[in-house]
Amino acid sequence: MNNLKYITFLIFLFPFFLIGCSNSEYELEMPTSSSKLTTPPKVEIEIDNEIYPTFQGSYCWNTDKVSECVDMVTSTEMMDSIKGIKVSRNEKIMLHIERKPSSQNVTVTDSSGQTEQLKLDKDTFSAPIVRGTYVVTYYGVWEKDDRNSSGDSSYIFKMEVK
Repeated sequence: MNNLKYITFLIFLFPFFLIGCSNSEYELEMPTSSSKLTTPPKVEIEIDNEIYPTFQGSYCWNTDKVSECVDMVTSTEMMDSIKGIKVSRNEKIMLHIERKPSSQNVTVTDSSGQTEQLKLDKDTFSAPIVRGTYVVTYYGVWEKDDRNSSGDSSYIFKMEVK
């Protein structure tokens, strides 16, 4: 008799399982961090007519639907194992920025930890005149665009001044 009650109970619950497992009309669209709208613009550098990528640093990026802040390790820690791009003293370095920022700056940190802000002129700056290895940090702030995306971000690369 117990088996009959158990089977009747299962038959009664089966339709609820089918309805509960349906995904017909209440799908949620979840944003992904890889979406073009929720990540900062791409920044590359050009040295002697050659394009190099930069490493994404910390950032906060906002859209109408998503706000995301990502905190990366410090630039010097991030660059410890990376080989630097070879540049000449005082060589011109051009930034290729996917979207024009409202404000921006470039700093260099030498191997002793000394940091200096470099002069940025129309997305171009000069390598230091003192030979050595430097971690370069580019920082930009972007106002809302036509897709309502805005935020701030840093980008990092390493260079060896010969």
